[in-house]
Amino acid sequence: MLLCVGLSSFICRQDQDIEAEDFQKYTEKVQTSLQDCPVVSPPAAHLFRHRNGTFGTKQTQKVTRDLIGDQRRDEHEESEPNMEPCFLSNSPRGLQEAFHYGTTANSRQHYTNIPDSLSKRFNFSMSLKTQSSFGLIFYISDSHENNFIALFLSHGKIVYAFNVADQRVKISSKGRLDDGAWHHINLSRDGSLGHLTVDGLKNLEGRARRRNDPWQISRPLFIGGVFPGLALKNVPRNSALSFTGCLKDLKLNEMKLSTPAETFGVTPCFEGHSEPGTYFSEEGGYLILDKSHQLGLKFELVMELRPRVASAVLLHARSSEQFFTLYIHQGAVVVLIKDGPHEFFTKVSPRRGVCDGAWHRITVIRDVGILQLNVDSEISHVVGQVKTSSADSEQLVVIGGFPNHFPTDNIATRNSFVGCMKNLSINNSPVSFSKAALVSGAVNVGTCPAA
Repeated sequence: MLLCVGLSSFICRQDQDIEAEDFQKYTEKVQTSLQDCPVVSPPAAHLFRHRNGTFGTKQTQKVTRDLIGDQRRDEHEESEPNMEPCFLSNSPRGLQEAFHYGTTANSRQHYTNIPDSLSKRFNFSMSLKTQSSFGLIFYISDSHENNFIALFLSHGKIVYAFNVADQRVKISSKGRLDDGAWHHINLSRDGSLGHLTVDGLKNLEGRARRRNDPWQISRPLFIGGVFPGLALKNVPRNSALSFTGCLKDLKLNEMKLSTPAETFGVTPCFEGHSEPGTYFSEEGGYLILDKSHQLGLKFELVMELRPRVASAVLLHARSSEQFFTLYIHQGAVVVLIKDGPHEFFTKVSPRRGVCDGAWHRITVIRDVGILQLNVDSEISHVVGQVKTSSADSEQLVVIGGFPNHFPTDNIATRNSFVGCMKNLSINNSPVSFSKAALVSGAVNVGTCPAA
Protein backbone atom coordinates (compact mmCIF):
# COMPACT_ATOMS: atom_id res chain seq x y z
CA MET A 1 0.00 0.00 0.00
CA LEU A 2 1.27 3.52 -0.87
CA LEU A 3 0.30 6.17 1.71
CA CYS A 4 1.14 9.82 2.24
CA VAL A 5 0.46 11.45 5.64
CA GLY A 6 1.50 14.68 7.34
CA LEU A 7 4.53 14.88 9.59
CA SER A 8 2.23 15.15 12.60
CA SER A 9 -0.74 12.83 13.01
CA PHE A 10 -3.14 12.08 15.88
CA ILE A 11 -2.99 8.55 17.28
CA CYS A 12 -5.58 7.12 19.64
CA ARG A 13 -4.44 4.47 22.15
CA GLN A 14 -6.86 2.61 24.37
CA ASP A 15 -4.98 3.41 27.59
CA GLN A 16 -4.07 7.05 26.83
CA ASP A 17 -5.68 10.30 25.73
CA ILE A 18 -5.55 11.32 22.08
CA GLU A 19 -2.23 13.04 21.37
CA ALA A 20 -0.24 14.31 18.39
CA GLU A 21 2.52 12.06 17.09
CA ASP A 22 5.61 13.73 15.59
CA PHE A 23 7.15 11.30 13.09
CA GLN A 24 10.39 13.30 12.94
CA LYS A 25 11.36 12.25 16.48
CA TYR A 26 11.91 8.65 15.38
CA THR A 27 15.52 7.80 14.63
CA GLU A 28 14.78 4.71 12.50
CA LYS A 29 12.60 4.44 9.42
CA VAL A 30 12.14 1.74 6.78
CA GLN A 31 11.21 2.47 3.13
CA THR A 32 9.82 5.93 4.04
CA SER A 33 10.65 9.55 3.34
CA LEU A 34 9.96 12.45 5.72
CA GLN A 35 10.64 15.07 3.05
CA ASP A 36 7.66 15.12 0.71
CA CYS A 37 5.26 12.96 -1.31
CA PRO A 38 5.24 12.26 -5.05
CA VAL A 39 2.91 14.58 -6.86
CA VAL A 40 1.06 12.03 -8.95
CA SER A 41 -2.39 10.62 -8.92
CA PRO A 42 -2.89 7.72 -8.83
CA PRO A 43 0.47 6.64 -7.34
CA ALA A 44 2.92 5.76 -10.13
CA ALA A 45 3.47 2.20 -9.01
CA HIS A 46 -0.22 1.48 -9.58
CA LEU A 47 0.22 2.45 -13.23
CA PHE A 48 2.77 -0.36 -13.56
CA ARG A 49 1.12 -3.21 -11.71
CA HIS A 50 3.26 -6.25 -12.33
CA ARG A 51 1.72 -8.89 -14.55
CA ASN A 52 1.46 -11.38 -11.69
CA GLY A 53 -0.35 -8.79 -9.60
CA THR A 54 2.36 -8.45 -6.92
CA PHE A 55 4.72 -5.63 -6.17
CA GLY A 56 7.37 -6.75 -3.69
CA THR A 57 9.27 -4.08 -1.75
CA LYS A 58 8.57 -0.54 -2.94
CA GLN A 59 10.65 2.63 -2.84
CA THR A 60 9.17 5.97 -3.96
CA GLN A 61 10.97 9.22 -4.70
CA LYS A 62 9.97 12.72 -5.75
CA VAL A 63 12.76 13.94 -7.97
CA THR A 64 14.49 17.28 -7.69
CA ARG A 65 17.83 18.38 -9.07
CA ASP A 66 19.16 18.62 -5.48
CA LEU A 67 18.23 14.99 -4.86
CA ILE A 68 20.15 13.86 -7.94
CA GLY A 69 23.12 15.97 -6.96
CA ASP A 70 23.08 14.58 -3.42
CA GLN A 71 23.00 11.01 -4.74
CA ARG A 72 25.95 11.61 -7.04
CA ARG A 73 27.94 13.25 -4.25
CA ASP A 74 27.22 10.31 -1.97
CA GLU A 75 28.23 7.83 -4.66
CA HIS A 76 31.50 9.58 -5.40
CA GLU A 77 32.36 10.07 -1.74
CA GLU A 78 32.10 6.34 -1.10
CA SER A 79 35.26 4.63 -2.32
CA GLU A 80 34.63 1.64 -4.54
CA PRO A 81 37.83 -0.17 -3.46
CA ASN A 82 36.38 -0.38 0.06
CA MET A 83 33.47 -2.46 -1.19
CA GLU A 84 33.45 -6.10 -0.22
CA PRO A 85 34.64 -8.25 -3.15
CA CYS A 86 32.08 -9.91 -5.37
CA PHE A 87 31.20 -13.52 -4.70
CA LEU A 88 32.48 -14.53 -8.16
CA SER A 89 35.95 -13.66 -9.40
CA ASN A 90 36.11 -11.18 -12.26
CA SER A 91 38.79 -13.42 -13.81
CA PRO A 92 37.40 -16.92 -14.42
CA ARG A 93 40.21 -19.37 -15.03
CA GLY A 94 40.98 -19.68 -18.73
CA LEU A 95 42.62 -22.59 -20.46
CA GLN A 96 46.19 -21.90 -21.51
CA GLU A 97 46.49 -21.04 -25.21
CA ALA A 98 42.82 -21.85 -25.82
CA PHE A 99 40.52 -19.42 -27.60
CA HIS A 100 36.79 -19.01 -28.05
CA TYR A 101 35.40 -18.10 -31.47
CA GLY A 102 31.95 -17.16 -32.70
CA THR A 103 31.39 -13.91 -30.82
CA THR A 104 30.50 -12.44 -34.22
CA ALA A 105 29.68 -13.96 -37.58
CA ASN A 106 33.25 -13.29 -38.74
CA SER A 107 35.17 -13.97 -35.52
CA ARG A 108 38.69 -15.01 -36.54
CA GLN A 109 42.44 -15.08 -36.19
CA HIS A 110 44.62 -14.93 -39.27
CA TYR A 111 48.27 -15.87 -39.67
CA THR A 112 50.70 -14.63 -42.31
CA ASN A 113 53.87 -16.49 -41.31
CA ILE A 114 53.02 -19.63 -43.29
CA PRO A 115 55.63 -21.89 -44.94
CA ASP A 116 55.70 -22.10 -48.75
CA SER A 117 55.65 -25.90 -48.50
CA LEU A 118 51.97 -25.69 -47.57
CA SER A 119 51.17 -25.67 -51.30
CA LYS A 120 52.59 -29.20 -51.63
CA ARG A 121 51.98 -30.92 -48.33
CA PHE A 122 51.03 -30.08 -44.77
CA ASN A 123 49.84 -31.52 -41.48
CA PHE A 124 47.53 -29.57 -39.18
CA SER A 125 46.25 -30.64 -35.75
CA MET A 126 44.11 -29.09 -33.04
CA SER A 127 41.59 -29.78 -30.30
CA LEU A 128 37.99 -28.62 -30.76
CA LYS A 129 35.09 -28.11 -28.33
CA THR A 130 31.77 -26.90 -29.69
CA GLN A 131 28.02 -27.22 -29.64
CA SER A 132 27.71 -25.63 -33.08
CA SER A 133 26.28 -27.74 -35.87
CA PHE A 134 27.65 -25.42 -38.57
CA GLY A 135 30.60 -23.06 -38.94
CA LEU A 136 34.04 -22.50 -40.40
CA ILE A 137 37.17 -23.60 -38.53
CA PHE A 138 40.12 -23.44 -40.95
CA TYR A 139 40.52 -21.80 -44.37
CA ILE A 140 43.31 -20.88 -46.77
CA SER A 141 43.22 -20.24 -50.52
CA ASP A 142 44.83 -18.38 -53.38
CA SER A 143 43.82 -14.81 -54.18
CA HIS A 144 40.98 -15.94 -56.47
CA GLU A 145 39.93 -18.86 -54.26
CA ASN A 146 40.47 -21.31 -57.12
CA ASN A 147 42.75 -23.42 -54.91
CA PHE A 148 41.75 -23.88 -51.28
CA ILE A 149 41.82 -25.96 -48.11
CA ALA A 150 38.85 -25.77 -45.70
CA LEU A 151 37.74 -27.42 -42.47
CA PHE A 152 34.19 -26.76 -41.33
CA LEU A 153 31.20 -28.13 -39.45
CA SER A 154 28.11 -29.29 -41.29
CA HIS A 155 25.17 -30.87 -39.45
CA GLY A 156 27.46 -31.47 -36.48
CA LYS A 157 30.06 -33.42 -38.48
CA ILE A 158 33.55 -32.23 -39.32
CA VAL A 159 34.24 -31.80 -43.05
CA TYR A 160 37.70 -31.49 -44.63
CA ALA A 161 37.73 -30.20 -48.21
CA PHE A 162 40.39 -29.23 -50.76
CA ASN A 163 40.81 -29.17 -54.52
CA VAL A 164 43.24 -30.40 -57.18
CA ALA A 165 42.61 -28.40 -60.35
CA ASP A 166 38.87 -28.68 -61.05
CA GLN A 167 38.40 -31.74 -58.82
CA ARG A 168 37.26 -31.37 -55.23
CA VAL A 169 37.95 -33.79 -52.42
CA LYS A 170 35.63 -33.87 -49.41
CA ILE A 171 36.17 -36.06 -46.32
CA SER A 172 33.54 -36.12 -43.55
CA SER A 173 33.63 -37.58 -40.04
CA LYS A 174 31.27 -40.48 -39.34
CA GLY A 175 29.91 -39.10 -36.08
CA ARG A 176 28.85 -35.68 -34.80
CA LEU A 177 31.27 -33.51 -32.85
CA ASP A 178 28.82 -30.85 -31.57
CA ASP A 179 28.48 -32.45 -28.12
CA GLY A 180 30.42 -29.85 -26.10
CA ALA A 181 33.31 -32.27 -25.41
CA TRP A 182 36.93 -31.89 -26.51
CA HIS A 183 37.88 -33.72 -29.72
CA HIS A 184 41.35 -34.01 -31.26
CA ILE A 185 41.46 -33.49 -35.03
CA ASN A 186 44.29 -34.07 -37.47
CA LEU A 187 44.18 -33.28 -41.19
CA SER A 188 46.90 -33.61 -43.78
CA ARG A 189 47.45 -33.31 -47.51
CA ASP A 190 50.18 -34.70 -49.72
CA GLY A 191 49.56 -33.80 -53.34
CA SER A 192 46.20 -35.27 -54.33
CA LEU A 193 45.80 -37.38 -51.15
CA GLY A 194 44.12 -36.11 -48.00
CA HIS A 195 43.66 -37.67 -44.54
CA LEU A 196 41.32 -36.83 -41.65
CA THR A 197 41.61 -38.35 -38.18
CA VAL A 198 39.19 -37.65 -35.31
CA ASP A 199 40.17 -38.61 -31.75
CA GLY A 200 42.81 -40.94 -33.20
CA LEU A 201 40.26 -43.66 -33.84
CA LYS A 202 39.87 -43.81 -37.62
CA ASN A 203 41.96 -42.50 -40.49
CA LEU A 204 39.64 -41.29 -43.25
CA GLU A 205 41.10 -40.48 -46.64
CA GLY A 206 40.15 -39.00 -49.99
CA ARG A 207 42.05 -38.69 -53.25
CA ALA A 208 41.73 -36.70 -56.46
CA ARG A 209 42.25 -38.56 -59.70
CA ARG A 210 44.48 -35.85 -61.15
CA ARG A 211 47.86 -35.78 -59.44
CA ASN A 212 50.37 -33.55 -61.20
CA ASP A 213 48.46 -30.31 -61.80
CA PRO A 214 50.12 -27.18 -60.38
CA TRP A 215 48.53 -26.07 -57.12
CA GLN A 216 49.39 -22.91 -55.23
CA ILE A 217 47.87 -21.13 -52.24
CA SER A 218 48.83 -17.86 -50.59
CA ARG A 219 48.67 -16.25 -47.19
CA PRO A 220 46.87 -15.68 -44.86
CA LEU A 221 45.68 -18.76 -42.99
CA PHE A 222 42.35 -18.15 -41.23
CA ILE A 223 41.35 -19.86 -37.99
CA GLY A 224 37.79 -19.73 -36.62
CA GLY A 225 36.33 -17.64 -39.43
CA VAL A 226 37.18 -15.34 -42.35
CA PHE A 227 36.62 -11.83 -43.67
CA PRO A 228 32.98 -11.14 -44.61
CA GLY A 229 32.16 -12.67 -47.99
CA LEU A 230 35.23 -14.91 -48.15
CA ALA A 231 35.01 -18.74 -48.49
CA LEU A 232 31.49 -18.71 -49.98
CA LYS A 233 32.94 -19.97 -53.27
CA ASN A 234 34.14 -23.19 -51.64
CA VAL A 235 32.14 -23.69 -48.43
CA PRO A 236 28.35 -24.08 -48.04
CA ARG A 237 26.73 -20.80 -47.00
CA ASN A 238 25.51 -22.07 -43.61
CA SER A 239 29.06 -23.25 -42.79
CA ALA A 240 30.98 -20.21 -44.11
CA LEU A 241 30.50 -18.10 -40.98
CA SER A 242 32.43 -18.56 -37.74
CA PHE A 243 31.71 -21.61 -35.66
CA THR A 244 30.97 -21.06 -31.98
CA GLY A 245 33.30 -22.90 -29.66
CA CYS A 246 36.90 -23.32 -28.51
CA LEU A 247 40.18 -24.37 -30.15
CA LYS A 248 43.48 -25.21 -28.51
CA ASP A 249 46.81 -26.92 -29.28
CA LEU A 250 46.98 -25.52 -32.83
CA LYS A 251 49.95 -27.01 -34.69
CA LEU A 252 51.05 -26.73 -38.31
CA ASN A 253 53.63 -29.32 -39.41
CA GLU A 254 54.12 -30.28 -35.73
CA MET A 255 54.97 -26.68 -34.78
CA LYS A 256 52.76 -24.36 -32.72
CA LEU A 257 51.27 -21.54 -34.72
CA SER A 258 53.00 -18.19 -34.26
CA THR A 259 51.29 -15.06 -33.00
CA PRO A 260 48.34 -14.14 -35.25
CA ALA A 261 48.63 -11.05 -37.43
CA GLU A 262 45.04 -10.12 -36.54
CA THR A 263 42.49 -11.21 -33.95
CA PHE A 264 38.85 -10.20 -34.23
CA GLY A 265 35.99 -11.26 -31.95
CA VAL A 266 38.06 -13.91 -30.18
CA THR A 267 38.01 -14.32 -26.39
CA PRO A 268 39.64 -16.67 -23.88
CA CYS A 269 38.21 -20.16 -23.51
CA PHE A 270 37.30 -20.76 -19.89
CA GLU A 271 37.69 -23.92 -17.84
CA GLY A 272 34.79 -25.87 -16.43
CA HIS A 273 31.14 -25.87 -17.37
CA SER A 274 29.48 -23.19 -19.43
CA GLU A 275 25.93 -21.89 -19.67
CA PRO A 276 23.89 -19.85 -22.16
CA GLY A 277 24.33 -16.09 -22.10
CA THR A 278 26.72 -13.37 -23.24
CA TYR A 279 29.92 -12.97 -21.25
CA PHE A 280 31.69 -9.62 -20.88
CA SER A 281 35.32 -10.25 -19.87
CA GLU A 282 37.42 -8.05 -17.60
CA GLU A 283 39.45 -6.84 -20.60
CA GLY A 284 36.42 -4.70 -21.44
CA GLY A 285 33.99 -4.64 -24.33
CA TYR A 286 30.54 -3.61 -25.44
CA LEU A 287 27.78 -4.27 -27.98
CA ILE A 288 25.92 -1.76 -30.12
CA LEU A 289 22.42 -2.90 -31.04
CA ASP A 290 21.06 -2.49 -34.54
CA LYS A 291 18.63 0.36 -35.18
CA SER A 292 15.56 -1.85 -34.90
CA HIS A 293 15.94 -1.70 -31.09
CA GLN A 294 14.97 1.76 -29.84
CA LEU A 295 13.91 3.12 -26.46
CA GLY A 296 11.30 5.83 -26.79
CA LEU A 297 9.28 7.70 -24.18
CA LYS A 298 7.37 4.51 -23.37
CA PHE A 299 9.02 1.10 -23.11
CA GLU A 300 9.55 -1.98 -20.97
CA LEU A 301 13.08 -3.39 -20.77
CA VAL A 302 13.98 -6.69 -19.10
CA MET A 303 17.35 -8.38 -18.60
CA GLU A 304 18.92 -11.04 -16.42
CA LEU A 305 22.50 -10.75 -15.22
CA ARG A 306 25.06 -12.21 -12.88
CA PRO A 307 27.74 -9.55 -12.28
CA ARG A 308 31.35 -10.15 -11.31
CA VAL A 309 31.91 -6.45 -10.49
CA ALA A 310 29.96 -4.19 -8.13
CA SER A 311 29.94 -1.09 -10.38
CA ALA A 312 29.49 -1.06 -14.15
CA VAL A 313 27.43 0.24 -17.06
CA LEU A 314 24.71 -2.16 -18.19
CA LEU A 315 22.92 -0.23 -20.94
CA HIS A 316 23.17 3.27 -22.35
CA ALA A 317 20.81 4.74 -24.95
CA ARG A 318 21.62 8.16 -26.40
CA SER A 319 20.00 10.46 -28.92
CA SER A 320 20.53 14.09 -29.81
CA GLU A 321 18.25 15.38 -27.03
CA GLN A 322 18.29 12.78 -24.26
CA PHE A 323 20.00 9.75 -22.78
CA PHE A 324 18.95 6.80 -20.66
CA THR A 325 21.46 4.85 -18.57
CA LEU A 326 21.06 1.67 -16.55
CA TYR A 327 24.04 0.84 -14.36
CA ILE A 328 25.12 -0.80 -11.12
CA HIS A 329 27.03 1.12 -8.48
CA GLN A 330 28.43 -0.54 -5.37
CA GLY A 331 25.94 -3.37 -5.66
CA ALA A 332 22.87 -1.16 -6.22
CA VAL A 333 20.99 -0.79 -9.50
CA VAL A 334 20.41 2.74 -10.80
CA VAL A 335 18.49 4.03 -13.80
CA LEU A 336 19.01 7.64 -14.88
CA ILE A 337 17.26 9.74 -17.53
CA LYS A 338 18.45 13.11 -18.81
CA ASP A 339 16.12 14.98 -21.13
CA GLY A 340 17.46 18.39 -22.03
CA PRO A 341 17.56 20.42 -18.78
CA HIS A 342 15.61 17.77 -16.90
CA GLU A 343 17.08 14.66 -15.30
CA PHE A 344 15.79 12.12 -12.83
CA PHE A 345 16.76 8.73 -11.47
CA THR A 346 15.60 5.89 -9.31
CA LYS A 347 17.58 3.25 -7.47
CA VAL A 348 17.17 -0.17 -5.85
CA SER A 349 19.71 -1.35 -3.27
CA PRO A 350 19.26 -5.07 -2.56
CA ARG A 351 20.40 -6.07 0.92
CA ARG A 352 23.13 -8.34 -0.43
CA GLY A 353 23.77 -6.30 -3.56
CA VAL A 354 23.65 -7.75 -7.06
CA CYS A 355 27.25 -9.02 -6.96
CA ASP A 356 26.39 -11.98 -4.70
CA GLY A 357 26.92 -14.71 -7.31
CA ALA A 358 23.20 -15.16 -8.02
CA TRP A 359 21.21 -14.33 -11.13
CA HIS A 360 19.16 -11.13 -10.89
CA ARG A 361 16.23 -10.02 -13.04
CA ILE A 362 16.01 -6.31 -13.79
CA THR A 363 12.94 -4.65 -15.29
CA VAL A 364 12.70 -0.99 -16.28
CA ILE A 365 9.31 0.44 -17.25
CA ARG A 366 9.00 3.96 -18.55
CA ASP A 367 5.84 5.88 -19.35
CA VAL A 368 7.06 9.36 -20.39
CA GLY A 369 7.99 10.94 -17.03
CA ILE A 370 7.11 7.95 -14.84
CA LEU A 371 9.93 5.49 -14.31
CA GLN A 372 9.81 2.19 -12.46
CA LEU A 373 12.75 -0.09 -11.64
CA ASN A 374 12.30 -3.68 -10.48
CA VAL A 375 15.23 -5.73 -9.18
CA ASP A 376 13.96 -9.21 -8.39
CA SER A 377 11.15 -8.54 -5.89
CA GLU A 378 12.20 -4.99 -4.95
CA ILE A 379 10.62 -2.04 -6.72
CA SER A 380 11.37 1.67 -6.88
CA HIS A 381 9.69 4.35 -8.94
CA VAL A 382 10.05 8.03 -9.62
CA VAL A 383 8.16 10.82 -11.36
CA GLY A 384 10.19 13.30 -13.38
CA GLN A 385 9.73 16.05 -15.91
CA VAL A 386 10.42 15.52 -19.63
CA LYS A 387 9.86 17.25 -22.92
CA THR A 388 7.16 15.26 -24.68
CA SER A 389 8.68 16.25 -28.04
CA SER A 390 11.98 14.49 -27.26
CA ALA A 391 11.17 11.10 -28.78
CA ASP A 392 13.99 11.10 -31.35
CA SER A 393 13.94 8.70 -34.28
CA GLU A 394 17.65 7.85 -34.01
CA GLN A 395 19.10 6.27 -30.88
CA LEU A 396 22.38 4.54 -30.22
CA VAL A 397 21.89 1.67 -27.75
CA VAL A 398 25.07 0.31 -26.17
CA ILE A 399 25.29 -2.75 -23.90
CA GLY A 400 28.00 -3.45 -21.33
CA GLY A 401 30.10 -0.29 -21.46
CA PHE A 402 30.92 2.94 -23.27
CA PRO A 403 32.91 3.50 -26.45
CA ASN A 404 36.03 5.51 -25.59
CA HIS A 405 34.75 8.74 -27.14
CA PHE A 406 31.42 8.67 -25.30
CA PRO A 407 30.68 11.48 -22.81
CA THR A 408 29.50 10.07 -19.49
CA ASP A 409 27.51 13.06 -18.21
CA ASN A 410 28.60 12.65 -14.58
CA ILE A 411 27.31 9.08 -14.33
CA ALA A 412 28.73 7.55 -11.16
CA THR A 413 30.72 4.88 -13.04
CA ARG A 414 31.94 4.28 -16.57
CA ASN A 415 33.38 0.86 -15.76
CA SER A 416 32.67 -1.86 -18.29
CA PHE A 417 30.40 -4.66 -17.16
CA VAL A 418 32.07 -7.95 -16.23
CA GLY A 419 29.81 -10.96 -15.96
CA CYS A 420 27.05 -12.80 -17.76
CA MET A 421 23.92 -11.27 -19.27
CA LYS A 422 20.97 -13.03 -20.91
CA ASN A 423 17.31 -12.75 -21.91
CA LEU A 424 17.36 -9.07 -22.81
CA SER A 425 14.02 -7.93 -24.25
CA ILE A 426 12.57 -4.57 -25.22
CA ASN A 427 8.80 -4.31 -25.27
CA ASN A 428 8.52 -8.10 -25.04
CA SER A 429 10.70 -8.50 -28.15
CA PRO A 430 13.84 -10.62 -27.49
CA VAL A 431 17.14 -8.95 -28.40
CA SER A 432 19.66 -11.24 -30.12
CA PHE A 433 23.23 -10.18 -29.35
CA SER A 434 24.45 -12.35 -32.22
CA LYS A 435 22.74 -9.85 -34.56
CA ALA A 436 24.29 -6.77 -32.92
CA ALA A 437 25.48 -4.00 -35.24
CA LEU A 438 28.89 -4.06 -33.52
CA VAL A 439 30.69 -6.27 -31.01
CA SER A 440 33.80 -4.58 -29.64
CA GLY A 441 36.38 -5.98 -27.24
CA ALA A 442 36.27 -9.14 -25.14
CA VAL A 443 32.60 -10.07 -25.45
CA ASN A 444 31.63 -13.72 -25.78
CA VAL A 445 28.20 -14.01 -27.38
CA GLY A 446 26.32 -17.23 -26.68
CA THR A 447 28.10 -18.76 -23.71
CA CYS A 448 29.31 -17.83 -20.21
CA PRO A 449 31.55 -19.58 -17.70
CA ALA A 450 29.24 -21.16 -15.13
CA ALA A 451 29.58 -20.13 -11.49
